[in-house]
Amino acid sequence: PAAEAGSLAKCTFTKDSPSPTCASESVLPHNSSQQHDAGTPPNSPKLRNRLTLRDVVLAVGTEFCVVTCSVVHFHAQSCQKALGTSGVEAACNHPALSYFGQGTLQAWMEHQTIASLLLRFTMLFPACACSLVLTFYTSTLVKHEGWRLGEAMCYHSMAILTGALAGLVGIGGGLVFAPFFLGMAVEPSVAVATSSTCVIFTSSSTTLQYLLTDRIIMSLTVVYGIVNLLASYSGTRLVHHLQDSFMARRSYISLIVGAGVLISAVLSISKLIRSVG
Repeated sequence: PAAEAGSLAKCTFTKDSPSPTCASESVLPHNSSQQHDAGTPPNSPKLRNRLTLRDVVLAVGTEFCVVTCSVVHFHAQSCQKALGTSGVEAACNHPALSYFGQGTLQAWMEHQTIASLLLRFTMLFPACACSLVLTFYTSTLVKHEGWRLGEAMCYHSMAILTGALAGLVGIGGGLVFAPFFLGMAVEPSVAVATSSTCVIFTSSSTTLQYLLTDRIIMSLTVVYGIVNLLASYSGTRLVHHLQDSFMARRSYISLIVGAGVLISAVLSISKLIRSVG
């Protein structure tokens, strides 16, 4: 039990008064919540469950930067390869680049220096922007949230790897996020919710890039999207039911996540074997 604040009486004697004069001062216990370590603000804000305007601006701005540069880079390469062929008009005037103006991209690609600068800029600029945002939040976690630098870098490395795999082979980010969070001793229900939130950024970024580069079969997207929406709702309800009904059995949620990862891994390996064979 926490100790309660007490009082300390100070008594003094004077020549004119034979009886002591006492004054009471309140004393805080050693472990009182009113005491704080030196240099630590009493009510330091926590990032958990907080979403500020700055976070929204950085998230939307970073994703816009990545998607825009990726789309421009893809179409610039296609235009450059199509120079001197009959398909140059279609390759260099894609509707996604209409804001550049008719024939602008083709003129840039015909100039060797401008073409080289454009391709390098659209590759390096989003990488630098993401690195700056990553550095900013790493500093915030270490300074204000009490994270160790190695722990923060471990999470960042996992996020970079997951984003790369999502863009290269199209895996769902939850296939990596959820098991990693569980391995880092995160609460199972929190791990599932956080994983689903992280997937928003990887999936939306990849989807927009593929959509604006004409690599999505829209009929399949609608069918599988509706099924996925219903399945996601059912899965969320199941996690809430398990959390409310079996509060002491957190392993149930971990078991479901592990089963999902195992099934996905088996399906991916079987598909790889069929494609190689």
